[in-house]
Parts: sequence; C-alpha cells; structure tokens
Amino acid sequence: MSGVMTILSTGRDALIAHQLALNVTGHNIANVNTPGYTRQRVNLVTNSTQATPVGTLGTGVNVTKIQRLVDRFTGSRINENIQDQGRFQATQQALEQVETIFTETEDYGLSHSMNAFWNAWQDVAANPSGYSERLALTSAGTIMADNFNQSRASLSAIQKDLDAAIQDGVSQINDIADKLNSLNKIITDLTNQGQAPNDLLDQRDSLLNDLSELIDFTASEIDGKLTVTLGDLKILVGDLPNGSLTTATNASGFQDIVWASDTTTSINDDIGSGKLKGWLDVRDERIPEYAQRLDDLAEEMITAVNGLHTTGFALDGTTTGKDFFTGTSAMEVNPELIQNPNLIAAAATDANTAYNTQANAIAIADLQNADMMNADTARFDEYHAATLSLVGNDVNAASSSLAFQTDVGTQLENYRESISGVSLDEEMVSLIKYQHGYGAAARVITTVDEMITELLNMV
Repeated sequence: MSGVMTILSTGRDALIAHQLALNVTGHNIANVNTPGYTRQRVNLVTNSTQATPVGTLGTGVNVTKIQRLVDRFTGSRINENIQDQGRFQATQQALEQVETIFTETEDYGLSHSMNAFWNAWQDVAANPSGYSERLALTSAGTIMADNFNQSRASLSAIQKDLDAAIQDGVSQINDIADKLNSLNKIITDLTNQGQAPNDLLDQRDSLLNDLSELIDFTASEIDGKLTVTLGDLKILVGDLPNGSLTTATNASGFQDIVWASDTTTSINDDIGSGKLKGWLDVRDERIPEYAQRLDDLAEEMITAVNGLHTTGFALDGTTTGKDFFTGTSAMEVNPELIQNPNLIAAAATDANTAYNTQANAIAIADLQNADMMNADTARFDEYHAATLSLVGNDVNAASSSLAFQTDVGTQLENYRESISGVSLDEEMVSLIKYQHGYGAAARVITTVDEMITELLNMV
C-alpha cells in the first residue's frame, strides 16, 4: 500500500500546485488593466526523491514561491525618469505662466507701450504748446508705467503661487512617507514569516513613483525593509523615528524646505529633481532674474528721462522741469504733470539759441535710440527684447527636456511591460496548461482510487 499511497500523495501535491497556479493565473488576468500591477508566476519544483531498489523515485511537484516578475534596475531607472519628468514639467508649467506676462502683440505689451511713450514725446516735440499732445504724453507714460508695474506684480504673484505649491508638495511627501513606513512594517513582518507580499510590493512601488514625481531620492531594500534617503543623505523612510519634512520662512519671505527636526537648515540645494526642484528653480532663480531685468530697465528709463526732464522748462518758459517719473523700479508719472500737463518740460536752453521750446522734448525722444542698457551697449527696446528672448528660450529648453524625458519614460515603461506586464495571450496559454495539469493530476487520483477499490474487492 505504501506505493499506492505515494502515488496518491504525488497526485495530491500536483492538484494543490496546479490549483495554486490557476489561482495566480486568474489573479494576473483579473489585473490585466490595473495600473502598476506586476505579473506573478508560480515557481514549480520537483519534490525530493525516494530511494528504491531499482533507483530513486520521484514524488511529484511542489510550489516554492509565488514570484513577482520585476526588474529592479528598470524600476530604479523609471523612478529617476519620473523625477526628471516632474522637474521639467513643473518648470515648463511655471515658465509658461511667466511667458503670458511678457506676451507682446502689435497693440499690446510693454514694447508697444514703450514705443507709444517715445512717439508721444515726438508729438510734443512737433507741437510743444499743444495741450492734447501733452495730455497724450502723460497718458502714454501712465500706460507704460502700469505695464511695468503689472508685469512686476504678476511675477511676484507667480512666486507666491509656487511657494504655496512647494508647501503642498512637502505635505504630499510626508503623507507618502507615512504610507511607505506603514507598508514597511507589514511587508517586513510577512517577509520574515516566509511570505511573499507581492501585491503590497506593487503598492509600495506605486507610492515610490508618486514620491519620485515630487522629489529625488535613493531607495534600497534589505529583507523587505525599504529605506528612502534624500539628497542630503538623511532618511525619510526606513528607520524609526522616521524623518519628516516641513517648511520655514526665509529672508526673502518664501518657504525653505527643512527637516522637522532641524528647521534652521534649508535642504533646498540638496534637492536635485522632482517637481520641488522645478518650483524652486523658477521661484528662486528664473523669476528673480526676469524681475531684475524689468527693474533695471525701469530704473534706467526713469533715470534717463528724469535726468533730461529736470533740466528743461515748462510751457511758461520759466518753471524748471520736475521729475517726469516718481519711484525707482515701481514707475509712476509725476501726479503734478498729470494734473497740469503744461508743466512738462519740453523746452530747453542750448548752445545755438537762448531758448528752444522743443529741444528737451527732442532730446528725451532721442533716448529711444540711445545705448543706455547693458553697460551702454543696448537700447531700451533691445534690452527688453533680450528679456523676452530669455524667457522664450527658457520655456523651450524646459519643453524640450520634458519631451526627451517623456520619450525615455515611454521606452522604459514598454520595457517594464515586456517583463512585468500581463499578456492575456500568455496567461490564456498558462490557464490551459495548468488546467490540463490539474485534470491529469485528478485523473491520477481517480486511477489510484479505482486500483484500491479493485484491490479491496479481491480480498
């Protein structure tokens, strides 16, 4: 009977193994469209053999583990790619908002208002006593000043929006870290029990992808325990007590990213990728550069125009010219000139005539063509055009980088799918294979049962 019982045991093990394989195959098929799901496979191995007088005898099949088909190197590359995509996506979106501030058309924009301002001076020069020309000049100056101030205010508003996005991003990072730490405990416990928590590992990988979108990090795993280390080499996930990020207001009034355990040390410079990097770059580097160029342009125009206007004379021929603009980078037409355009100092005393009613207006209008920017190598309009070009180039660079990283990401995802993705064709083949194996094992048991019945009937 021992031989018959061995056959029954072999059949039983085969039934159990193929039933488990069918369960795993069904699980794969059920998750064919589940984002982030990794295909699983049952590893079948032969049982230990038994010695017999005629040689070793096989004792069937056994399941060693339910394997998760994953390439760790590809997973790391995908995380790195997601980090880069997050950075350039955040940069592109923020810079596109900046680009709208500098939108220029034939009838709108700072360039248009600057040209209108210089043209208004030429009109005053052509008719220095004309009240309508003087009034139009104060209006053109006000429109140009408003364009400068609105552009500057809009840049500051985008900085504040990015500051809020950074704070929200830090909150998301802490939330993801909490979930990873919770999964860490469960996965570690199951791993130590010899279990394979495959679906939990998929959840963990999905959370790592979410974290990658926000910030760069390095991840390592030992015995199921995941450790996530940020750029400053401090641990966010893995060791208890776990690290937690927060923000602290810096000297500029914006939020620096810091550890909750050390709120005086900024880690901004240690962040190399992810959306946080893109937001920080635009908030702390790009926008300040654009704003400084606007401020420099406004300050030079104010200095140049006021420098000539204060030397001229009003329409009465005796009143010394006042400042045309007030403020420094925050430009505004002198309210006195708006109330009384006759105070505009279009006249001047020059070397050729004792008094010229239009000489100062001509001199101010000629500032349009003077090299007064960039160490006296560029006109006002050229300097502003360079600023527009700088913004456009930065947007294009971010868009190109994002497009490249997106293409790389697509290739990596395709490669991952070839290894870890569920193929319905393969699963259907496996389904039939394991079904036949299960049926055959059942047939072995049925045959043994018939043999035992015949044997009992003979007794």
